[in-house]
Amino acid sequence: MADDSERLLGVPFDDLLVTVIETKFPWLHAGRVVWARTQDWKQALFWVKPDGEVRHLNGPDGLANLSRMLVESTGPLPKGLPPIKLAEATRQLTFEPRGQVASREFLQRVRPYMANWLAEDNPQSRKLFEEQCEDPALHQQGHGWTLLFRCFNVKGGVELWTVKGDESHVAETKKTLVCPAGTFVWPMA
Repeated sequence: MADDSERLLGVPFDDLLVTVIETKFPWLHAGRVVWARTQDWKQALFWVKPDGEVRHLNGPDGLANLSRMLVESTGPLPKGLPPIKLAEATRQLTFEPRGQVASREFLQRVRPYMANWLAEDNPQSRKLFEEQCEDPALHQQGHGWTLLFRCFNVKGGVELWTVKGDESHVAETKKTLVCPAGTFVWPMA
């Protein structure tokens, strides 16, 4: 993994911040997730399998590696994970671990602290924030499925994700910015 991290991020392994983040993914039963990043936030995410094999999650083969990890840990997709967990895994493991997948439960949790998330604390900003907090929606069609969800990113924007797959693959992801950077504030800096 050290060689992979150095090659992908272009810095010596000793200069990287490396964190094992499997506690964020309690459903993961086959290996662990390692997050390597530079001081300027270039990052690589790896799935280290129990046999020591290392798979790059946020690279060109990321969806194939994520699919394999999910199926080995939870069984056929999307049955093994609730929509919120599938959304978190897809976004945080193939793109960026920081960020908050939106949901009604998240809104209830942060409502007393909502002002911390708002660039301007006014009724319009509060309404817009609440509108982003829809639960991830999973739609199944035959053996295929589509997952729609929103995610607050670290730049204060909101992403709309469309994820498509079948029982053994997360086949496709599409990310669209629905609220630009600075619309909200990322309070966990």
